Amino acid sequence: MVTVLTMGVGTWLLYNSDYLYEHYFRFLKKFEKKTIEAQESAPEKNPEIVFLGFGETAKSVYRQLENKLDGYYIMDFDPSNVKSLKNRGFKVLFADAQEVEAIEKIKELNPKIVYITADSLETNTSILRGLKKLENTKVFCSAQTHTQAKSLYNAGADFVVVPKIISSAKTAEILSDSIEDSTRIVQFREDSLKEIQFLDKEF
Repeated sequence: MVTVLTMGVGTWLLYNSDYLYEHYFRFLKKFEKKTIEAQESAPEKNPEIVFLGFGETAKSVYRQLENKLDGYYIMDFDPSNVKSLKNRGFKVLFADAQEVEAIEKIKELNPKIVYITADSLETNTSILRGLKKLENTKVFCSAQTHTQAKSLYNAGADFVVVPKIISSAKTAEILSDSIEDSTRIVQFREDSLKEIQFLDKEF
């Protein structure tokens, strides 16, 4: 009897997962959002950059800019990620960048640059639509392919980061410099190891 009941409940959950997400899990997420937001202090205006998401690429970019930034914020919608980053001393705002509330919050912050770190074309395009009216803010997007990059430029992005293209250009630069002066490889290697050690230690 217990086995039959368990199988029945399991089957129901499988076929109604979308319904559950839409009506219950999203509600819980919003409740959690309000709880975290209540603990946040008012953010400082006019930061130099706002990161929307904080994946591996964004972490590496932050590492390179860390000592040059006068002000920044990270906007993320993963509660555990937000908590972890806050515990490490990062300036984090809990929000879903695709929601109207988050777009309004970005407009209030009035940053010089917004960096959308998600590499989904749909996500980037959705956020771009919301940020179109920001006159003094430049928007950086992320894309997996040159075709996606072209679409995002057409949608209004100021710059599109395509890791494969940038990586190739940087690799070519390192190779060229190393051919001219083989001793520079040592410095390139040290810089690479520092980056890896930073990511291992901090994240």
